[in-house]
Amino acid sequence: MTASSNVPELPTLVAPPEGKGLVQPADSDLPMEVGSHGVDHEGYTEIELFVSGLGDVYRYGETTNELVVAETAWPYTTRIIANFPKSRAQFSGTVLLEIADPEIGAGPLWPFTGDYLRRKGNSHVVVTTRRNNQAYGASTPISALKALDPLRYAPLLFEEGGLSWEILAQVAHSLRVGGPTSPLGTSMCAKWCVAVIPAPARTPSCT
Repeated sequence: MTASSNVPELPTLVAPPEGKGLVQPADSDLPMEVGSHGVDHEGYTEIELFVSGLGDVYRYGETTNELVVAETAWPYTTRIIANFPKSRAQFSGTVLLEIADPEIGAGPLWPFTGDYLRRKGNSHVVVTTRRNNQAYGASTPISALKALDPLRYAPLLFEEGGLSWEILAQVAHSLRVGGPTSPLGTSMCAKWCVAVIPAPARTPSCT
């Protein structure tokens, strides 16, 4: 079965329980999987959310140029971190949608390019994912978050690495549609959504 071109489902967004998540001070000894250093950038909002839904599991086909649907309707709940302008007038309409490194859980784009993105009025959303075959041991970004704060991250459910593509598409769709299912809130929607995928994965369409 080849990958469908249907419009992705809209996921559900909820705020996580209180605990050792965002926002952490720059000198925190918490692991990279938490994400932000908690720097207060003037004019920008940073939030941590849980995104949930049902997704298809994608595999590569006969070549890595082809994605195929291997299984359908897998439930998932994962973590996203969104940085966006507080003012709708400041927002450029462009969102950089990043898959965090599936081995260590960190997304380098915002720490390294945040100054540029903020000058341009761009937003950034990073999605926590995982691989089925971890190269650096049994721990995944999901299990690392659960170990960090079992109560806060108890709802996370990400049992299949092949869900990453569907989650990315669903979050991208929510950013384009806007409203209550969007990480940017009800007042902003993305005109352009640019997917940023860690190598060596290939980039599926974001629109």
